[in-house]
Amino acid sequence: MLKYISKICLVVPMVFLLGSCWELDQEVLDGVTPEDVANSDNPELINVLKASAYSRIVGGWGGHNGIWSIHEVSSDEMVIAQKGADWQDGGLWLRMHRHTWEPSDEAFNNSWNYCFTAIGEINNLLISFPDVEALGAELKVLRALTYLWLIDSFGNVPIITEESSGGNPTNNSRQEVFAFIES
Repeated sequence: MLKYISKICLVVPMVFLLGSCWELDQEVLDGVTPEDVANSDNPELINVLKASAYSRIVGGWGGHNGIWSIHEVSSDEMVIAQKGADWQDGGLWLRMHRHTWEPSDEAFNNSWNYCFTAIGEINNLLISFPDVEALGAELKVLRALTYLWLIDSFGNVPIITEESSGGNPTNNSRQEVFAFIES
């Protein structure tokens, strides 16, 4: 019995060692250059690039403590009931329903960050692939939708495009942002 166990203990590690020494032939894909996209007639390639912008938009819109919450709870469309200490959340939902929210409320900070993260992702794609018209047009419409949410939620917001540079942008009026959306 001891003879069989010692043979198994020698054979099993050898099988793993021999199996790990095979060299795999794989094509390594390390990125897509702007020239590859501009010269490609493959619509799937453009769809993959659009997916990163859409994933930002879909990712947190309807989540708790986000832009959907501030629109629904601050109106009469939805009420988050409080039963004792449950769902009080520091009085956030009561303040939001009564329109007495504070600048430090998490839902508003999350909404602001959500929108400008999506705009940043869209701008990065527009900078990386400036010559792809099908990609640029759709991404600009997606950015306009995000700015529509921003002016609806916050009013005056900064306009940040792929040409913007610098640190703290100045706020634009609601009319300026709406004109940007229409353009």
